[in-house]
Amino acid sequence: MSLDTTRLGNAAAELMDSLAEAYENDDGAEIGVVAIVVEVNGPGWTGVDYRASDPRCWVQSGLFAAAARAVDASATHRGYDDEESKDG
Repeated sequence: MSLDTTRLGNAAAELMDSLAEAYENDDGAEIGVVAIVVEVNGPGWTGVDYRASDPRCWVQSGLFAAAARAVDASATHRGYDDEESKDG
């Protein structure tokens, strides 16, 4: 089975563009740990897979927890609740 990874590539490209724009005037900024979370759907099942550039579990866990807090804060700021748009 071959997966279409277009979405993953597009999301990575959008993030790279966003980071370049957000930090273009900050000469001291550099990329730290990188993590990717992917939902994979099949007939009757859904799985979640992830990879991180740092192999230490506590670093991965902290990074994912920080990302979850950022998503929650963004959703609250935008006025979404748990039942509304997941694309936020």
